[in-house]
Amino acid sequence: MGTTHFDVKPSPARLRALGILAGCPDPHLGMSANQFAFKYYAGTKNEYLLSAVSNQGEGSCTGKKAWLCAGSLLSRMAKDGLVRRYITRDGHIRYSISYKGEMLLGNKN
Repeated sequence: MGTTHFDVKPSPARLRALGILAGCPDPHLGMSANQFAFKYYAGTKNEYLLSAVSNQGEGSCTGKKAWLCAGSLLSRMAKDGLVRRYITRDGHIRYSISYKGEMLLGNKN
């Protein structure tokens, strides 16, 4: 059985992530892991992840480390019910804060 927001005290990283998702301009649209990563890592000691270059396939990609780490955090939070994960019609994965996540932040009664 899943945990509820009363069962565990969330880490500062999760609270920060929920705050970013709660501030999304359109909560129904959500944001991609890449968009989330930019907001999550900008101005932190891990900001270098946004400009780190990774080799992949037949070329290199800037910032891939950031969105892979952000996607991993968001997916773990989705498993705990704090975040909604869905796939758009064009196949992109988007994340938005769930009701449980809003309750944890104190945005809902």
